[in-house]
Amino acid sequence: MSALKDLQEEYLAQWTAYEPMSCLLEAWTLTKPLCALHHAVSYQHIVACLEPRAKQELSKALPHFLRELLKCTIELVEK
Repeated sequence: MSALKDLQEEYLAQWTAYEPMSCLLEAWTLTKPLCALHHAVSYQHIVACLEPRAKQELSKALPHFLRELLKCTIELVEK
């Protein structure tokens, strides 16, 4: 099992007093596009406020998170 998957399971296990793990995993999956959108919008605003040299360092963040948004959305639609 990957370290990321282990971390996800450990995090969600803390919430099983409120919802069963199956519901938590479903919620996790449903929120992935929202998370990517949040990151894209956040980085857009961050980069807009940076000096030109610093903008170059983060110039790939917005396209990365927009691709992640598309990927997550496609995965949900195909389920």
